[in-house]
Amino acid sequence: MAFDNETRGKLQKFVTDIRALLTEDFIRQLQQTYGMDPASGEVAPLDSLKHLDDERLETAQILRDVMDHYLASEAKNEKQTRISVLERIAREQAFTILNRLAALRMMEARGIVLESIGQGTHSQAFQLYQRVANGSLGDTGETYRQFLHSLFDLFAADLPTLFDRYGPQSRLFPREATLTKALGLINGSEIEPLWAEDETIGWIYQYFNSKDERKAMRDASQAPRNSRELAVRNQFFTPRYVVEFLVDNTLGRLWFNWTGGQTDLRDRCQYLLVKPDEQPEAADRLRDPRTIKLLDPACGSMHFGLYAFDLFMEIYREAWTWEQTHGPGCLDSETGGIADLKPLSQTYADQDAFMHDVPRLIIEHNIYGVDIDPRAAQIASLALWLRAQRAWHEAGVKAKDRPQVGRGNVVAAVAPPAEVDLRKRFMEELDPLDAELFEKTLFLLKSLPELGVLLQVEKELPALVQEVFGEHGDLFRQEDMAQWQKAEMRLREALTAFSRAAQATYQGRLFAEDALECLRVLDLTNEVFDAVVMNPPFGASPGITKSYLKKAYGSNSVELYCAFAVRSFELTRTNGLIGCISSSSFILYSDFSSYREILLDEKRLESLVDLGDSVLDGAYVSTASYVLRNAPPTKSIAFYDLRVEKDKGEALKNLVTPQEGEGPRLLPPERFKSLAGTPLCHWVSDSLFDLAKNAPSLNTVLEDAGLGAAPQADFFNLWWEVPSEKIGIDKKWVRISNGGSFSPFYRADYLVVDWEDDGKRAIADLNNRYPYLNGNVGLRIQRTNLFGNPGITYGKRTDRFNAQILPRGNIFTFEGIGVFPIHPEENYLLGLLCYLNSRFAAYYLNLSSGLHKNDVYLRRLPFPFSKSEILQLSDRGEKLVSLVSKALFVEETNPLFSGSFLATSGSKSILDMAINFKKTDRINEVEYFKISYEIDVEISRVCELDLELEKEISKDQGFNIYAGEVHSIEGQSPERERPGFSRSGFEKSTDLFRFCIKNGVDATQAMNILNNGNYIEDDTVTWFANSFLSYLLGSSFGRWDIRFATGQKTEPQLNSPTDTVGPSSPGMLQVSRGETGQIGATLDRYPIKICEGGILVDDPNHPKDIERHLQSSLEVVWKGKAEQIESEICEILSVSSVRNYFSRPNGFFKDHLERYSRSRRKAPIYWPLSTSSGSYTLWIYYPSLTSQTLYTAVNDFIEGPNGKLQQVENDLVALRNKGSARSAVDEKNFEKLQAFETELIELRETILEIAPSYRPNHDDGVQISAAPLWRLFRHKPWQKILKATWDKLENGDYDWAHLAMAYWPNRVREKCKTDKSLAIAHDLEGLYEEPEVAPGAKRGRKKAGAAT
Repeated sequence: MAFDNETRGKLQKFVTDIRALLTEDFIRQLQQTYGMDPASGEVAPLDSLKHLDDERLETAQILRDVMDHYLASEAKNEKQTRISVLERIAREQAFTILNRLAALRMMEARGIVLESIGQGTHSQAFQLYQRVANGSLGDTGETYRQFLHSLFDLFAADLPTLFDRYGPQSRLFPREATLTKALGLINGSEIEPLWAEDETIGWIYQYFNSKDERKAMRDASQAPRNSRELAVRNQFFTPRYVVEFLVDNTLGRLWFNWTGGQTDLRDRCQYLLVKPDEQPEAADRLRDPRTIKLLDPACGSMHFGLYAFDLFMEIYREAWTWEQTHGPGCLDSETGGIADLKPLSQTYADQDAFMHDVPRLIIEHNIYGVDIDPRAAQIASLALWLRAQRAWHEAGVKAKDRPQVGRGNVVAAVAPPAEVDLRKRFMEELDPLDAELFEKTLFLLKSLPELGVLLQVEKELPALVQEVFGEHGDLFRQEDMAQWQKAEMRLREALTAFSRAAQATYQGRLFAEDALECLRVLDLTNEVFDAVVMNPPFGASPGITKSYLKKAYGSNSVELYCAFAVRSFELTRTNGLIGCISSSSFILYSDFSSYREILLDEKRLESLVDLGDSVLDGAYVSTASYVLRNAPPTKSIAFYDLRVEKDKGEALKNLVTPQEGEGPRLLPPERFKSLAGTPLCHWVSDSLFDLAKNAPSLNTVLEDAGLGAAPQADFFNLWWEVPSEKIGIDKKWVRISNGGSFSPFYRADYLVVDWEDDGKRAIADLNNRYPYLNGNVGLRIQRTNLFGNPGITYGKRTDRFNAQILPRGNIFTFEGIGVFPIHPEENYLLGLLCYLNSRFAAYYLNLSSGLHKNDVYLRRLPFPFSKSEILQLSDRGEKLVSLVSKALFVEETNPLFSGSFLATSGSKSILDMAINFKKTDRINEVEYFKISYEIDVEISRVCELDLELEKEISKDQGFNIYAGEVHSIEGQSPERERPGFSRSGFEKSTDLFRFCIKNGVDATQAMNILNNGNYIEDDTVTWFANSFLSYLLGSSFGRWDIRFATGQKTEPQLNSPTDTVGPSSPGMLQVSRGETGQIGATLDRYPIKICEGGILVDDPNHPKDIERHLQSSLEVVWKGKAEQIESEICEILSVSSVRNYFSRPNGFFKDHLERYSRSRRKAPIYWPLSTSSGSYTLWIYYPSLTSQTLYTAVNDFIEGPNGKLQQVENDLVALRNKGSARSAVDEKNFEKLQAFETELIELRETILEIAPSYRPNHDDGVQISAAPLWRLFRHKPWQKILKATWDKLENGDYDWAHLAMAYWPNRVREKCKTDKSLAIAHDLEGLYEEPEVAPGAKRGRKKAGAAT
């Protein structure tokens, strides 16, 4: 039956329920019976367990030995480690019991045993057993336990890892009540049909670890932290059609070729890629099937091996017939390395006797598997054994006549035993040289649990053997591996003897068993395989293995599956085949270019099936299945594109046996080399390959392009954090273009960098951080000669490529790449910008570079344009820069913000204002789409793109909604969207864009529908209400020039796109001649009174009451409608009053914090410092902050004759004077006032505690400046950030900050002696002591263009 979603859901529920049941029982047994508590990690002394009989006391001792064995390889003496080990014991015991019961249930379905589990104590076999026992074994429950134990013992000979009752995972057995419930679950009607299916045991393994557990692991760490996490996070069951495809085209293909196509596998293998007329030349001698080896290096539950078993059955059958036809000696056993094998006809009496033995031969000779999870190895061995039993059952072979199956070749990559005392005891019994070899071999294998077969131990063994035995006698002057084999045999014998001799010490047995299992892995890596099939782990590797993987696999360690593929080539013989399903990330992403080089240049990629997503159960990745041959490249590769197919198995089957005109797309490897990075973009039309091959590259018109400066994040601030008079290319703070969110043609650059004296401090910091550079910081700071020049910039990391104008006076970075054409005039820049923002350019760059779009890939963009053709695009480019920049000016943090969009202009309300704004906005956005469409048409014409490629571009880069393209590509959703206007504050994609996509209309139709209907979204109206309040508050502090909102000033004209961005935004209040005083004083003819000192207060009795100031500003803008507008704002924000909104931690400040967070930095400029309950709040304006601000807050607002404390005290005195005449209401008010007074005193004391040492400097930025005040903020997320910042400040992480010098001058001055960057930051270069250059040391040679 098919394991569809519904079936898997039922099985998953069963596994989840029975795991919880058994684990809970075993945890309770550990706690109550054996004195081992997984909850606390406490373990009682063995001699305290007086209640246990001898059998259970032995179990208690063994459980402690198991615990000690596990702890030996973990961090010692840590309570948490003991807890995790005890949890592991309970989990493994539960898993083993579940597997045993499931195995017996599956045996019943295969006729291997009489019914033993299916009806519990009413099962047929148990009824017979109970009759024979005749009550001698106790009650029914106890008798059934003994019955199950007898079955376990019966099958332990064939499957010791699962059924050995004396193994480390087998010491606990469920209590009678638990067993009864477990049997009820196992015999549930919903899963009853599944016990006959071979795949069931694999799904049990898949679901034993829940999705929640995997999610918790990923949440705790991006990369696996140990071997168990690596195993659990990569438990993805492979679909049957993928299994068949890979095995058919590896094992099946090999046999097909060896037989010259004369095999029934041609029809038996429904996914075998064979041409109808294909007839390969048969091998001189057919391979003896006993020598064919297939490996699954990450075998899990052995899904590949189970299907391979079926093919091997047919292969053995045909081999017998072949030998009967061609005579003894016609089968080749030498190639497989077993030259002394007798012919089949001389080994077996007849074909029946031969086929009778084949299932055993397959397990013992043909199928190999490795897994880092011992539970997987347990399951895999069971699955193969059950498959063999089914083969015998189907052949009518009775159980008593079936040959005993040996151990097989499934190996668990367990950790080498870590018990030091046991290792020393064992080594004392060895020859000194063998002892040395044993110890060094264990050290060699220390990473085995995390690496499995990726550990290239066989490469290091010869050197190790030479190191130990090389100079010690004639006996060891033979071939290295022969020496190892002899020494290994002695070690095996010694370990086996040690295990038997150490029976009194169970831990000694575990030590020996783990060491023997490690030797089995060593043996396996010395095998040579004909086929490898796998679903290897993907994603990051555990941290402890990164350095080894990098050394062993180089850039192919980027993902684990790449390393597995490279390793598989090492493990297979020449012309061996490898079948793999993995993430399809290697098809395009630039990180995998080295892996693609192997597939295209060094080895043979025979076929690739691009499966898309929704393939691996529980894995949210796109996948590909592909077949590799350990041979030089072929002339063509067969590609199958199933990305959009729903029934992928059926679609693949149809492609394998195609109708006329269908089938794979055959492409030569050289075809992909015309594209930068050699992406395996098998779906693109020939026109793109031809364009890439024949057109000049963009590099031909570039003076330069690439990385700029890469100082540490400590050198960055947001532009509004620092004094505007210090911003400029020749000043301390310089604007930088550092990439960012999707925003073609124009992006607001929020960041500035400390680049005083040409980055003197940043360069000193880099020299201090990276001393191995020897002063050559050209690796981190490049192209300084182009800093400040106009050009083009783009964000390096994006899957929606978009470029912007790089204004004059900006610095570009490692994240914001700089592009400088040989024609520097502005018109050429604008025309080139049109090409770079075309959907074609974005599509091409996605193909060639993936997520990281370095200048290397940009330079290789096809560029079939003349200078005049580019210049013809410039007018469109200038218009688009204007449209996008105007759309983004509405954000306060934009360097070009004016606030003019808030001008009432005849609007009757906030809602009306928002509607009018959106109408204009939509008109502009339609114009944006129209011009973009015209550009795309022109690019397509010049590049000669065909219709097939146009469709592919639309699918990848989003439909062109101006052209109504949503109609033309039915049933397809774009991979990415390219909205018009994309803002950070609201509408990351506009309502116009979303309406087009949702309703399938073009942009003009959408605009007419929305504008005619006065459509507006609630979030947009809310954003406008918040924007208006924020603007009014800024106007009250003198930040914004309110005359832009009143209409007295008009929106400033835009400068040329490449002009320098000013130090402050044009909407800021500028003091000009004829207006007296400075910011803070009342300006002549200015419409509002500006707050002096930068402090407002939430106090209706204070002249600087925040609500009063806001209302005053509101009256200036809205005049007679002010009260109406205030009410509307409150209604929109769902608050009772403006005061209420500002007093709530999640009110105004929450919005303000989000509004002033950009480029992953948070920098609010209006700071609410409050009492503990929030009953009193001082609003501090950050740009006006000085060392006197806190004193002003106390003297002018909290204390003094008009201070809040005095007001409260007066109110308290009045109530006290009432004496006994106070009413109940008076009493409540009295209590409130007393509490309020206490809070005010606490606020005053806290401020005065901070004030003496508080010397803020705006160059430090908002977060550091606010950190000492963290206790006074009530918005918890912001308070948490500030507390963490303060902790780092205390710990010396930010000693470059001026505040650090204010608080800890001695520490900072001492650091300045050895850190030049700190010395420069604090103007103390005289303290810095240049380190002496070691004799013979040389300074690194500077690169051209590097920083000095």
